[in-house]
Amino acid sequence: MDILSSKVVMGIAAALIGLVGAVSYNWASWTTETLIAVDKRTEVMAVQMQAIKLELERLYAVNR
Repeated sequence: MDILSSKVVMGIAAALIGLVGAVSYNWASWTTETLIAVDKRTEVMAVQMQAIKLELERLYAVNR
């Protein structure tokens, strides 16, 4: 009975370790994808703001 219970305990431990690994992997993957998406949006906004700034400077210089 001792060998059977130790195999059951090892099986449960392996399953828990696998579950923790899967959850950790999915969280890390989601976090990475989210941060990359935010970085891309931030870069797009920075480019748009630079274009707006340049246009406003141009309009201000023309109307001065």
